[in-house]
Amino acid sequence: MKKDYHMHTFLSDGTPSPEELVGVCLDLKLDEISITDHDSIGAYPEVLDLARGSGLRILPGAELDCTYGDLEIHMLAVGLDIENAALNQHLTSIQAVRKKRASEQADAINRYHGRKVIDLETICARCQTFMNPHLIHAMMDQGLFDQYPVPDRYKQASIWMKENIQVDSVIEKPTAEAIIRMIHRADGIAVLAHPGYYLKNGHDVNQMVHDLKDMEIDGLEVTYPYYQEGSREFPTPAHEREAISILKDLAHRYELQETTGSDAHQIEQLRQFHLRG
Repeated sequence: MKKDYHMHTFLSDGTPSPEELVGVCLDLKLDEISITDHDSIGAYPEVLDLARGSGLRILPGAELDCTYGDLEIHMLAVGLDIENAALNQHLTSIQAVRKKRASEQADAINRYHGRKVIDLETICARCQTFMNPHLIHAMMDQGLFDQYPVPDRYKQASIWMKENIQVDSVIEKPTAEAIIRMIHRADGIAVLAHPGYYLKNGHDVNQMVHDLKDMEIDGLEVTYPYYQEGSREFPTPAHEREAISILKDLAHRYELQETTGSDAHQIEQLRQFHLRG
């Protein structure tokens, strides 16, 4: 079966609409997907109707921030009951805080440059979840970081934001244990997103997976497009294959489900992932 449990729409930091994304998944003849916008299930239940009568099964999902010790990690929640009260309360709260922080950040960026670099309401008119990438891409669209080569441009803009833009709003993230418990209570499965990046950043992923298993995590996102043109962490396909092999071994050792995700934020990324050899 052709599956993809990790993709984004303009409801968070992707560019396609939920309808566009499902349409391409139908074109690609995928069997099972989950749209996992950051802290949002706003694509549901409407997208479920788009696949009726086709061979495509859609599992409601989201990508949720949480903490493992001092580290922020991302958890994919797949197969959610979108009517679950605790889940919806959490998402509504997080979205409100994110929007407040983004507004403060946009004001700070505009003050720094002495002009309106960020028009947050125009940029994110369709968003449910406001995120740093919205601000960073808006600055890049204004040519503010053109002095850096393309592969480094986003990273340098992100560093600049951390060094120069401080605001009062703080997003309190749940612990991994709390988020896994919430996912389970909403009838979903909890999957650690893109763990290969934690490998490359020098974290003890074996210990991380061991601890998350004790917290009753269900799976690891094993197959993922780590290698991309210009990637610093995974400069060749061989680096990606090595990471996936390590993650497969971890999933087997800890008896966890293996999932596949494109992490597509654009239609072309989705197509490339599922059409590559």
